[in-house]
Amino acid sequence: MRRFLNSVYTPPGKEAYGLYKSLGGPSVRAPVIKKAEPTGALQALYKQAETIREDNPGLTPEQAFAKAMEKHPDLYTEYRRERLARVR
Repeated sequence: MRRFLNSVYTPPGKEAYGLYKSLGGPSVRAPVIKKAEPTGALQALYKQAETIREDNPGLTPEQAFAKAMEKHPDLYTEYRRERLARVR
C-alpha cells in the first residue's frame, strides 16, 4: 500500500527539486563574502576594548566595546566620520 501511495503522490517541491537536479543544479557557486578587517578608528576602539576586557574579564566583548566608546569619545567620533565618508 505504501509503495502505491508513494508512486501516486509526490510531495510539494519534490517535482521542482527533481527538475532542478536534472538541469545540473547551480552552474555558478555563490561568492564567499569575507569580513573586512577593521581599520582606523574602529581598529583603535577594538584595541581599547581588548585592554578593558583584560582588566575586567567578566565583561562581554560588546560591553567592553561600549566602555571603550565611553572612555574615548574622540575615537568614536572619528569612526563615525570615517564611516560616513565611506557611504558618500
